[in-house]
Amino acid sequence: MYYTEYMGTSFLPYHTFTYIYSKVRRFCIDLLLHSENGILLTKRSIDPMKGYWHLPGGTVLRNETIHQAISRIALEEIVTDVTIVGLSGIIEYNEKSGPGRPISAVYTVRPILPPKNGSQSSEIRYFMNIPEMTLLEVKHFLQKNLA
Repeated sequence: MYYTEYMGTSFLPYHTFTYIYSKVRRFCIDLLLHSENGILLTKRSIDPMKGYWHLPGGTVLRNETIHQAISRIALEEIVTDVTIVGLSGIIEYNEKSGPGRPISAVYTVRPILPPKNGSQSSEIRYFMNIPEMTLLEVKHFLQKNLA
């Protein structure tokens, strides 16, 4: 993983990725989709935190704008284009949640087509209640911002 190119920016080999983010914090985007069906979460199929539910998201690449990152992450994680509603908040993840102790801007988005399972998750589902095996920071964010 991390070997392809996107908009002229090469993804890093995993060992380089983890080395760089052992030295600096990592800026990410998380996508918040909610409807009458609940909150959309994806179950991680890769480490770290494999098997945990989380908001679809990913690292912002060096040459990307926020809008480009949102579009790319939506295509990778939920296999659809999205319309951006707005910034919903910030999540600061702990060191267990990934290299670089990610800081994530959470954007509320609306899917253009029904979301599908992406490349880094084993399952995608809408929830009316937050499942037990959800990343702690995501659980706290949802409880605080959608109560």
